[in-house]
Amino acid sequence: MVSQDSYLIKTSSPNTEISPTDQRKELVIEYKVREGDNLTKIARDFGISLNTLLWANNLESVSIIKVGQELRVLPIDGVLYTVKRGDTLIAISQKYKTNQEQVIDFNDLLADGSLKEGVELILPGGIMAFSETAAAKKPITQARATVNKTVSAVKQATKLAFKAAEKFFIIPVSGIITQGKHSYTPPAIDIGNSCGTSIFAAADGVATSIFETNSRSRYAGGGYGNNIRIQHSDGSISLYAHLLAGSLSVNEGETVKQGQKIAEIGGGWAKGWVRMAGAGRSSGCHLHFEVRNGINPYTAYRRGTVVKTPAANLAIDESATGAGDSSDGDNNGTGFSGVVSEPFGSNKGAISEPYKGNQ
Repeated sequence: MVSQDSYLIKTSSPNTEISPTDQRKELVIEYKVREGDNLTKIARDFGISLNTLLWANNLESVSIIKVGQELRVLPIDGVLYTVKRGDTLIAISQKYKTNQEQVIDFNDLLADGSLKEGVELILPGGIMAFSETAAAKKPITQARATVNKTVSAVKQATKLAFKAAEKFFIIPVSGIITQGKHSYTPPAIDIGNSCGTSIFAAADGVATSIFETNSRSRYAGGGYGNNIRIQHSDGSISLYAHLLAGSLSVNEGETVKQGQKIAEIGGGWAKGWVRMAGAGRSSGCHLHFEVRNGINPYTAYRRGTVVKTPAANLAIDESATGAGDSSDGDNNGTGFSGVVSEPFGSNKGAISEPYKGNQ
């Protein structure tokens, strides 16, 4: 039998100090639908798949949602499952194609995997037997010539969009690109430098979410650890993760200016062996930087590129080249994709070559 429910709906303030046990209860968010929302947008905003959102709320891809309707949002892709009488962990894991050890770890179950009837579990990476969204996919019928023309137009549009985004967002911290474009959506990069290095707002906006905790769990904050989200005038959201506990210097609802210091790099290991408070899924001191509902122009930069924020003149710690999101976390161990690997130092501190589109 488990000693407690695995988690509950989020009820506390993001700035509330949370124990490791309570942190587990913070994982599922109860979200109220707002004007202009749709299922795809909500899933994208929270960084989860559409199927994950549909499964958690017993919806279909054609379901209509209304303003004020409450939806349950998981922190990662997977299935929300309520334990029934006679259930076993091995049977649940096999049915939903998830890893038994990950279910135990993520839900703080006893090592023997014993379950309590009525407890809700998050099944990381789990899938339902049938997918409405998969069934809704339409076959591609365009002629090859039309496809080639479309691809060419998309490449050009992407190139222009990246240039525009690079003017809108500054690089938020000086350091080394330790992971280029991550192999998931929304695209993100990791920038390594010493813990305590200043982080700056990439663009003007409003801090819409502040999360800070003393938990040392790698799942703290859904794996992001201490993090800040800033909403910008173009509708995009920049996310800054693995922040140093105690360094967050903006409040929820506060207006921030581009180049304003908002936090410091965290994500490291205290005394070399204990994960820092609020580090989340991290292998060392670095900033995980995402842009949601928009383009992250720095995903075009190569791994090993030295970057320097125009917000401040900061020293770069070359020992940070191995830091990034841990391989058992959100990058699935791939490091980066779509960005050619380049050893540190080969570009002699210069910014990487301009984005040339998908070639």
